[in-house]
Amino acid sequence: MNKARYVIGIDPGKKTGVAVYDRVERCFIEVATMPTYKALFFVQALDRDCIVYVEDARKRKWYGGRSSAKQQGAGAIKVQCSIWEEMLTMEKIKHQMIHPIKGATKWGSEMFVRATGWQGRTSGHSRDAALIALSKV
Repeated sequence: MNKARYVIGIDPGKKTGVAVYDRVERCFIEVATMPTYKALFFVQALDRDCIVYVEDARKRKWYGGRSSAKQQGAGAIKVQCSIWEEMLTMEKIKHQMIHPIKGATKWGSEMFVRATGWQGRTSGHSRDAALIALSKV
């Protein structure tokens, strides 16, 4: 198990969820939603005493319905996962591309606040990123 101080969860997408958990302080220091390019810069600028966990849609085998729009959306997310992996590898940032966990995300805001104590504004994407990070603490 990696004992980096910061555990970062990434939920890739057009609106990328980013969460940073501090193992020393035992709390989140960031839970946010941002465009992909900002999320990439944000992670790149962080302290190197971290490990990044990216939910990797390329490992997903279930997509719900078979609509064309869903398939295209899934393809776009897979491209973003490739970009994340490439950037993290090139920047020598410790990371792991993880399999999406069906049913382990999609918490509502009230449940999220009760479980984490985070009082800031959140979106479904940022909460999913936070749950990814929490699952690896």
